[in-house]
Amino acid sequence: TCGSLAIMSIGDSQSHTEIKLKCVLSCYLFVAAFAWFGPFTFSYLPKAFVYLNAFIYLSFLSLQVLFYHFFFILTQINENEKFNRWHYAFPVIISLALLIWSFFVPLEVQLDIIKARNTYMPEGYESYTRFFFSKPEMRFLYGLIYVTLTLFRLRKHYHTLNQDSGMVRKPQRWVWFLVLLMLTSLVNSLLGTLLPRKVVLESYLMIFSVSIIFCQHIVITYHVIRRQFLLYVVVSEPIKQDKTIATGHIEPEPADKEKHYDEPLTAKVFEAYIRKEKPYLKK
Repeated sequence: TCGSLAIMSIGDSQSHTEIKLKCVLSCYLFVAAFAWFGPFTFSYLPKAFVYLNAFIYLSFLSLQVLFYHFFFILTQINENEKFNRWHYAFPVIISLALLIWSFFVPLEVQLDIIKARNTYMPEGYESYTRFFFSKPEMRFLYGLIYVTLTLFRLRKHYHTLNQDSGMVRKPQRWVWFLVLLMLTSLVNSLLGTLLPRKVVLESYLMIFSVSIIFCQHIVITYHVIRRQFLLYVVVSEPIKQDKTIATGHIEPEPADKEKHYDEPLTAKVFEAYIRKEKPYLKK
């Protein structure tokens, strides 16, 4: 549902940056839905899981990259700054390796591996079995790496805003709440690596983890659709401290001074401008 809403909102975008942000968000939400389809097929459709295993592995790893990609665009100040596409290379390579390796393992052996729930390793396929069940560990490791990159990125972003007098800092509490949910999800991944798969799937831990992820998806989709994602407003001239009100918006200048915004304003800022400046009454 959140992914569909994000896709439908792309047509309402006001800038190329907003289009990129919503496209990455849509990909993230749909990949997340596919990733959660994995445990279901593992438990109830083992034969289907054999064919989807490599793609599910890819979704588990690429989710972390997509989330970081979203934050990269969200905190992008310099338009010339480009996201490094090589971040997606490792998930593709490791999933492709699993897919190719699977062609040399009989279907019956793969089904036996699934039914055994990692309790034993078929003779001659020990390495493949370890690779087969390495998703939780790799998900936690990759998640830890990209959570760290996201926190550094957010810290660098706020540091840049504080150093530049030509920008008005506009904190968005939901962004930090989103990071907190991301950290909670990482803890759930850690528990998934420490506990047996069967215990995790049949425990309240799974319900808690799903609830956290659903909350994350709802929060991120709501604020992006409402355009409450801009962390800053760029102005043409440096502003004085006393020109900023408590909400983080800029008080209107005298009528003979026009303000120029290099980035699209949020609906709240635009409505405040229309209400206070009344440009439609000017000649």
